[in-house]
Amino acid sequence: MIKVLLIDDEKSSLRYLKNLIEENFKELDILATINNPIDGIEAIETLQPDLIFLDIEMPFYSGFEMLKKLDKITFEIIFVTAFANYAINAFDFCAIGYIIKPVSASDLSISISNAKKRILQKKFQERAILLLNNIDQPDHPNHQICISSKDGMTFINIKDIIRCEGISKATKIILAQQKIIFSSYNIGRFVKLLTPHNFLVTHKSHIINRKCVDFYSKNGYIQLKNGTQIPVAKRRKKEIMKELRL
Repeated sequence: MIKVLLIDDEKSSLRYLKNLIEENFKELDILATINNPIDGIEAIETLQPDLIFLDIEMPFYSGFEMLKKLDKITFEIIFVTAFANYAINAFDFCAIGYIIKPVSASDLSISISNAKKRILQKKFQERAILLLNNIDQPDHPNHQICISSKDGMTFINIKDIIRCEGISKATKIILAQQKIIFSSYNIGRFVKLLTPHNFLVTHKSHIINRKCVDFYSKNGYIQLKNGTQIPVAKRRKKEIMKELRL
């Protein structure tokens, strides 16, 4: 059984989520439902849950501020938010789960399935700290990303990523000094995560760090500073040229 806490200031949301879990996820043992972050901190320290469902917008402390009050994070987190655009990119960067209100059984099932895998992998504290740091300093040069793979999780600075290449349903990530990491996520996920951080999509299978570009060839490729040649899709040529002129 997975020990669970539900923390949300809206009592109706708590009841709804509790009923949904009890009806569909028998492997989850709900230890308590808490409707304010102050009691939530005490419940976490006393009950030692494996997983918490945590609302973001609450009186006294937000969900993020509540986590900062804890000495140590030894549990998996699924954030619950009413705002579809609320820090979603930050959650993805840190491999932390989230669901949008009103919660659906299908979204809940996906989040719980992913949470189970992450509970086995541990690293709760590292991912929570990464999330909080990235939210507090979104433009910091050492902004990090958590890369999930079949072997575990790797934490890297975005600036160290040279390029990403889609291979079947996985992604090869090439770092400085030619270090390579494979992610089980497809390249579409990395397009979403990295394009706001000065990365260019040159082709359906390639993303590059703009700072690593050496020159653009009219023959249809970009050469990186390490000598690698990356194809540019015909339909993206004008856009890429425009981006590189900026």
